[in-house]
Amino acid sequence: MPLSLHFGFEDRVEVNCSTNDSKAKVSLWTSQPLVPWNFTEMTVTSDKLLRNGSVFVLYSSGVGNGNALRCKAENLEGKIISSPQIPIIVFHGKRI
Repeated sequence: MPLSLHFGFEDRVEVNCSTNDSKAKVSLWTSQPLVPWNFTEMTVTSDKLLRNGSVFVLYSSGVGNGNALRCKAENLEGKIISSPQIPIIVFHGKRI
């Protein structure tokens, strides 16, 4: 798992939230820079976040500098497992 995600102009990244439980419900959560302990579930949209099974494709337009990501998985018994926080660093300008 990466220590941080670095986004640039028009970048996208895949976040794999898979578990060894194929029936678990997986989701991707984000926090805001000023409230890093308060995570909210991200909503799939055509321009910011796509989903293919347990893999989420996140576009730079869907995140802000200082946000953090976290995967969550809930099994059929209701037990929730969370990944460590992944800080996001956004830089402005095109990669060379």
